[in-house]
Amino acid sequence: MGKYDAIGKGLFEAAEPYFKKFGGKASRAAGDAAEKAPFKTTPLKESYRGENQPGGIIGPWGDRIEVRYLDDVERRDYRLTVDEDGLLRDSKGRPFNSVVGENPDAPGAIFVMDKHGNIYASNFEEYGKFHHSSLLGGEDVAGAGTLSVSDGRVNAISNSSGHYRPSAEINQQVVDHLRSQGVRIDDDMIDFTW
Repeated sequence: MGKYDAIGKGLFEAAEPYFKKFGGKASRAAGDAAEKAPFKTTPLKESYRGENQPGGIIGPWGDRIEVRYLDDVERRDYRLTVDEDGLLRDSKGRPFNSVVGENPDAPGAIFVMDKHGNIYASNFEEYGKFHHSSLLGGEDVAGAGTLSVSDGRVNAISNSSGHYRPSAEINQQVVDHLRSQGVRIDDDMIDFTW
């Protein structure tokens, strides 16, 4: 177990009393994932490399874009966990809810899953400012797309992410991982287009 894996396990152990106090149960994803083989990942598309640097990159319409990347501390606020009832909960332990963002073709929250099975989501997405790549700081992902969620219940999941364009195989890992924790995801809730 590496230094950072031990930190993740320590964070889980520290958070567990908080979740119990509010009637939930912390997901063991952080602690247990460190002991499992990592998930298969896909990289950020080459055309987006450097988007977070001062001056950014030239966007598809010839405009200059500079995307914000979260650091490890900021990222914690975007982490989702699964409770004992199979509901997705936000970083404060509340049932997660997605809202329709700016992209009508991909309603819901943007999400990514890291190589350890940790899922991060945001209801905020803005062209040239905040994207899937923002959530993991441009690192490789084990899944990315959109999640439609009401009161912690998944209504739909897609692999709609132009920054990563994850294959159906990559995003199936997300579905399987969530199902293994008791999240109900029926096959007709899945929309993998790439």
